[in-house]
Amino acid sequence: MNQVHPAAAFLPMILIFLVIVIPVFKLAKEKGKNVVLWTVLACVPLVNIVSIIYIVGATNSRLEAKIDRLLKEIDKEE
Repeated sequence: MNQVHPAAAFLPMILIFLVIVIPVFKLAKEKGKNVVLWTVLACVPLVNIVSIIYIVGATNSRLEAKIDRLLKEIDKEE
């Protein structure tokens, strides 16, 4: 009998999670979101699909803060 090692049965699921978790981690970091929260949410089945859709469409908090600072500086100069 040729039996598959029990850990090998989880390999496809782990690979799928990595395909989802890595982009969510990078996008959360880039957009200034809570990286730990979004990475954990990306590890939860079914929630990971919602989390990747949300994080892709979320605004970039870092860029918004920079734009706000620039607008304040422009208003001070006028």
